[in-house]
Amino acid sequence: MSTISVPKLGVGQSFEEWKSLFLAATDLATLTDDQKKNMLPVCIDRTEAEKQIAILGTQEEDLDDALNLIEAYLSLPLYN
Repeated sequence: MSTISVPKLGVGQSFEEWKSLFLAATDLATLTDDQKKNMLPVCIDRTEAEKQIAILGTQEEDLDDALNLIEAYLSLPLYN
């Protein structure tokens, strides 16, 4: 059995870059969208505020909405 590493959002890394790596890794691991959503607070935790935003994203109906919500918050001037 092989291990698949799911990336965390790194310091200085763009959300778009991380998102493509995250989706590729979680697709390879054959996770469901709900499992992917539940992983967001684990993978997005550079700061407590970002972790809270990721937790907020898990409450969205689907994965795309969750990722869009997180991206919208992280694109605010506060995070740039």
